[in-house]
Amino acid sequence: MGYTLQAFITKKSNHKNLIDFYTNATIVDIGQELCLIPFTKELFDEINKLTKSKPIGKFDYLTENIEVELLKQVGDIKIAYIEADYFGGEGGQIALIWEEQKRIYLSEWGDWEINKVLKDFGVIRKDGKDEFDTVGLGENRSTEEWLNDSE
Repeated sequence: MGYTLQAFITKKSNHKNLIDFYTNATIVDIGQELCLIPFTKELFDEINKLTKSKPIGKFDYLTENIEVELLKQVGDIKIAYIEADYFGGEGGQIALIWEEQKRIYLSEWGDWEINKVLKDFGVIRKDGKDEFDTVGLGENRSTEEWLNDSE
């Protein structure tokens, strides 16, 4: 069984910047005052405007053009982008955080990168779980499944 996730994470109080501008942006409350915005193919196309661009780092879906277009809309808010891809226990995750229109964190491909982002956003672990499981990121197996949990 595989697991894939491409999404933005931000404080619930900041999500309006994306929702108001991108019609394909869907908000999912993940608790602890955070929301997840699944980075679907439709949202990718809407932000990217069908432009070819170099990927950032080792991301599969985050490109330089998407970064430029996204930062025009989000202003100075803190927002993260995460990707995870696992199949048969193999895989990894990668993350990036922007704040005040700048990259403040760009990870390498690894195993705990999403937890680092969630810690940075103030997630407090509960019931012996890590940050990833505390906010329920393991509850859906693909980016598209998160659309069923939207507000």
